[in-house]
Amino acid sequence: MYKNIEIFLNKYLKTSYFLSILLIGLPPIFVVFSFINIHSIAKLIWLLSFFAIAFGLYRDAKIDIGKTLLILFLIYFLTQSASIITTKNVLAYLERYEDLFFSSIFVIVSVVFIKDIKSIRKIVHIFFFVALVNLFLQTLIFVYPNLFLKVGEIFIHKGYLELIDLNVQRKRIYLDIYDEVLIPIVFLLLLKGRRRKVLTPFLILISFFSFVSNFRTRFLMLVAGFVGSLVVFFKKAKGYLVALLPLAILFYFLYSLLIQTVGFTVIQRVLLEDKAEDVRTISSRITRGEKSIEIGLSSPIFGVGLGNYYDNLDFPMQKVFSRFKSINKEFELAAFYPHNIFFRTFAETGFLGLISLMMLFAYFIKKDVALLIGNKDLPKAFVVAFWILFIHAFFNPSSTVKFQSFFWLIRILIERTEGIQNHSILLITKFSNLKFGVDIARGEPGLRTFSSPKKS
Repeated sequence: MYKNIEIFLNKYLKTSYFLSILLIGLPPIFVVFSFINIHSIAKLIWLLSFFAIAFGLYRDAKIDIGKTLLILFLIYFLTQSASIITTKNVLAYLERYEDLFFSSIFVIVSVVFIKDIKSIRKIVHIFFFVALVNLFLQTLIFVYPNLFLKVGEIFIHKGYLELIDLNVQRKRIYLDIYDEVLIPIVFLLLLKGRRRKVLTPFLILISFFSFVSNFRTRFLMLVAGFVGSLVVFFKKAKGYLVALLPLAILFYFLYSLLIQTVGFTVIQRVLLEDKAEDVRTISSRITRGEKSIEIGLSSPIFGVGLGNYYDNLDFPMQKVFSRFKSINKEFELAAFYPHNIFFRTFAETGFLGLISLMMLFAYFIKKDVALLIGNKDLPKAFVVAFWILFIHAFFNPSSTVKFQSFFWLIRILIERTEGIQNHSILLITKFSNLKFGVDIARGEPGLRTFSSPKKS
């Protein structure tokens, strides 16, 4: 019996891990009435994988990644956990700790399962598939918002759907997604790939919805994606700069269309033209940041505890009023989280948590600078992708298990691609009978033709 279980786990455990990345990347869709959603299934897969690894049921359970990163990650985990010492609202702590716990398990199983070229290829495939699903869902919200909300009542988590509805009222497209991180990967493939007829529309669609979403953070991520890719790959990309002209023309027409139909665009939001809507949201972020420092200083060593930021706000700050009902409701939901990863960490886990986080980022910066001045293009693309994702954490709540899993997944991909030598990685899913490849040793994209899928 024990032997059969071990055989079963070694055959299907890794496959289930890749499935979990797909599930966590999608919106929280229910699969069993309103009880179990696909994010819950992803967490269950991570938990089962962790136990299989811990009890030696998975044969290739070797944690062979940089010791420095593992030590820094462990310190970070311990400093976050230690905030229980000063926690007043234990239930709020446990709710936040659940995301920390599962994202930490995800890191361990990811280090075990992401070993080779095939693993990295599958993850990139999943990124692209998730982005395609997100593009489809955003199209529905953009064209048929009422239909999406009506159908969503059956399949999507109520709180998540409520945020979508609130933003529809504010003429925005909301999904908790980070598709912009794919821009440097697509950019790299476009430099020497020959499937531009597929990848160019894909890039345009990501850009389109980043713009029409009317979220400033997504627009900044979009700009960072293009600027970062052009800077990192400038020598190879300068011949393609003229190709950006059609994209600029597209944005001009989008701008004109949205001004006529919606009355504003993300450009107006960046320029702070609406005092009630745009200036107020920034001032509220600044106020939350100042309050985060005040709360952190009230318990400087361990902070006030994970999830306890809201409980330490003054009562007037727990009730933010606005002449717009939808804005008031969203502000009330947003008040639970400081919109900055450093402010939140200091308020809830004190100097210990903040220092551990800064140690992690110091390590990231040192490693990433070395990679950017190196000659491997694929790690460079992942580095740009990571810092695009960081923009989200700098201006938005970042404690969800979805964000944390993507955060650590990209870091692990950077670690793995840095160490792979003399191999080729196929990055794009099969289109007809063609696949793209990138030689990591030389950093050269290329095109390969297959009559059937082959192992790399």
